[in-house]
Amino acid sequence: MLAIQLQKLYANLLYQFEQTYFYRTPFKLVTPPGHSSGIGDSTTGKRKHCNSSHFSTVNSDVGDDSDDPMGKRKCNNNPCQLSTGKEMKKDPDAPRRSRTGYQIFLKKECARLKKILGENAASQNIRTMGIDAWRYLSESDRQPYIEESRKEREKYKKEMTAYKERRNVQNMKTEKMSSNPKEKGNSYHTITSRWFNKYTYPTLFKACTMAGAAEEGGQVHAHMVKHGLRGDGHVKSAGIQMYASFGRLMEARKMLNEGEESDVVCWNALIDGCMKCGNVEAAKELFEKMTDKNVGTWNAMISGFVRHGMIELAREVFNEMLEKDNISWSTIIDGYNKGGYFKEALEIFHEMQREKVRLEKYVLSSVLSACANVGALDQGRWIHSFLERNSIPLDAVLGTSLVDMYAKCGHLDMAWEVFEKMRRKKVFSWNAMIGGLAMHGRAEDAIELFLKMQREKLKPDDITFVAILNACAHAGLVDKGLKYLNSMEQVYGVEPTVEHYGCVVDLLGRAGLLTEAEELISSMPMKPNAAVWGALLGACRIHGNAELGEKVGKVLLELEPQNSGRYALLSNIYAKVGRWDGVANVRKLMKERGVKTTAGSSMIDLGGIVHEFKMGDGSHPQMKEIYLMLERIIERLHLEGYLPNTSQVLFDIDEEEKETALWHHSEKLAIAFGILNTLPGTTIRIVKNLRVCEDCHSATKLISQERGGASTKGGKKLKFEAFKAVFMI
Repeated sequence: MLAIQLQKLYANLLYQFEQTYFYRTPFKLVTPPGHSSGIGDSTTGKRKHCNSSHFSTVNSDVGDDSDDPMGKRKCNNNPCQLSTGKEMKKDPDAPRRSRTGYQIFLKKECARLKKILGENAASQNIRTMGIDAWRYLSESDRQPYIEESRKEREKYKKEMTAYKERRNVQNMKTEKMSSNPKEKGNSYHTITSRWFNKYTYPTLFKACTMAGAAEEGGQVHAHMVKHGLRGDGHVKSAGIQMYASFGRLMEARKMLNEGEESDVVCWNALIDGCMKCGNVEAAKELFEKMTDKNVGTWNAMISGFVRHGMIELAREVFNEMLEKDNISWSTIIDGYNKGGYFKEALEIFHEMQREKVRLEKYVLSSVLSACANVGALDQGRWIHSFLERNSIPLDAVLGTSLVDMYAKCGHLDMAWEVFEKMRRKKVFSWNAMIGGLAMHGRAEDAIELFLKMQREKLKPDDITFVAILNACAHAGLVDKGLKYLNSMEQVYGVEPTVEHYGCVVDLLGRAGLLTEAEELISSMPMKPNAAVWGALLGACRIHGNAELGEKVGKVLLELEPQNSGRYALLSNIYAKVGRWDGVANVRKLMKERGVKTTAGSSMIDLGGIVHEFKMGDGSHPQMKEIYLMLERIIERLHLEGYLPNTSQVLFDIDEEEKETALWHHSEKLAIAFGILNTLPGTTIRIVKNLRVCEDCHSATKLISQERGGASTKGGKKLKFEAFKAVFMI
């Protein structure tokens, strides 16, 4: 009996030595209820040792090339286990961990001793003998085992890298889940079977949103509740966004209210969802109920109002904000841009500068868009200079915005310079440059750039062909335009859309091939829209074909009964051939349908300030001086033999009244203002919201020619030296 107790004591001491010397980590031996135990007392909390003979080593989590190994031990029959106090679930697919040199030796030595002593020998005795043998090994004798451990560790690292990649791919399946319901279901069930946690569910909700999988989204929600994650704000906000994207606002509202109190991010997600679903009143109600609002809350309201064209309400919310971030400024600027309020967008930017807000790339891109649409070249140049001063690299988006701005402001040389400096050009960058060349009638250059784009191994898209076809239309390249239309799908794999057919109709119409244009419309594989018919109606106006114009005009008035431009164009065709009864009928129809005409306006940017002029509007502080300058310009033009084109006046009035009406067009007022406030030789850029009439176009060309002086009252001279007006529509 004493011998047995001494044997147990020796085994316990040996175990303590092994843990402190070899493993150098305090392990805890866990003994399941009912399993035989060795020395120790469960009531005192001291370590107990299993008395059975089924111990073996377990792979160490850390490999070691020294004689100081670190390992774990467990019972082979699994009634007891050796652990660090943390119970970890092991993935069966995980690679086998590497062993230390000591562990490799011990396993081989125990196997050797077992053969010598026989199968019936006590495993604990064999293990003890193996431990003793390792202690007396020299460094050179241990080296082969250490080398084998090193090889195992390298193998383990490679296998672990591959294993992590497999897990990453599995997790990413939810991010890039296709619209195939079967594939979504398989990926979902694979993940939830092993790795479901609070980090998995947001990705799953997003995947369901992208794939339009409402049913699977509900299943994910059920699993989330099952695993007790309904109170996690990150998971909840992702679920609310998913339900809102499906238009299921009731479920989203329930999710907001379930579990613990929702944080501000969840409320913001629901407000944004209501706005996206078109339920503006529900969003406003939630906004009013919130007591803890952050910048994201206000931004959600602003972006929602902008999305629905409620720019005035968006501005009210913007003005009420006590704290604004770059997203706030960018959203309101984008809202004004989308609504066509480019002047107001620049005013917001100037306010942003006064408050010394840090300028981010996406804000500058929006401002450049506004500059391009009002011809604010000076402001655009300032942004370009700001980018260079602060060493901000031109990415594809910002570079393309600069190219578009310079091209629309008539500075093709600067547009080309920016385009050439861009290190990384996307397809839309090439499209902007090709479109800029097309806008200015440089069709051959646009086509050459298109060919260069193909040499760069970039595939053109549908917008590329819109730009190319427009270039052909402006230059009258009928054959090339038709060639590109016919080769789009066969050569480039781009299916022609209604926009491309509209460009070709415009091409044929400008060339006077009205019959061919009408035949093309009849043979289109899709139903022609108002833009296609509008291109043909414009051609009828240019070439004076009142019969076809009347036919096309009736079709357009049925397609777009509230578009005042269509009525004006048809009325223009009638007026050009002297059919005043037709003009009267068009105006009567407009009155009956309640159609309001769009007032023509012209904008000019001087000194960073955009000035807007409208016909008959005398609100400008310099209006008196502008009209005096306009009279001088008229006198000078009459001396040059200019005669007003009164056919552009769509009223049955006498010739003198028609001439007066022509001279009060907004673009002529803008030109007079520009000459009044700039030095001789200065380029004046004017942006018109409507098409420039033929009379204003002719007058502008005469003014733009290099002139000498003309005497005026007071001995002053009116100079038109190297004056150039650039019109943008």
